[in-house]
Amino acid sequence: MNIGEYLLKNKLYEDSETSVYEAVHHQTGVKVIIKVHSDDFPSPQKIERIKNEFKLGEGITGEGLAHYLELVRIGNGFAIIQEYFDGKSLDNFVKNNQHLSIGNFLKVAPKIVHALGEMHRQKIVHRDISTDNILVSEDFSAIRLIDFGVSATFLEISNERIGGGKSITSHQNKQVESID
Repeated sequence: MNIGEYLLKNKLYEDSETSVYEAVHHQTGVKVIIKVHSDDFPSPQKIERIKNEFKLGEGITGEGLAHYLELVRIGNGFAIIQEYFDGKSLDNFVKNNQHLSIGNFLKVAPKIVHALGEMHRQKIVHRDISTDNILVSEDFSAIRLIDFGVSATFLEISNERIGGGKSITSHQNKQVESID
């Protein structure tokens, strides 16, 4: 199966929202990761979510962070093309090996903290840190934080909190100011 100029190779992950594949560019042979909607007719909300993920992801840079390359229209939805990372999820590693050694933990923990710090320096919060969303290389020398689907900017989170409570009208605001 093809998506744009990419040939899908292996399905790496699937849930009710998205499917993730390893793919290869037809002309260059460059490996990539492709994230697509799981259903053929995604809702407008799902389409908006993947578009927002790409918009946020393409602007994030830093060691240990997934690199978003392009957003491709496919059928009724979109696909996110990301740089390939040769590794597996920390969750898969722990399931297959029953534990994470102290030595390997000490290799990856600072890299994870650094990558999160890079996101926060760019005023973005991941909001879905889990062992599923942390990829590690086989020798634990590199990591990638992935899946920025529910990530948000500090400003968006601030607006969510303000909007979550009762709003203050301009008249009420003037009353509060007069109390000061």
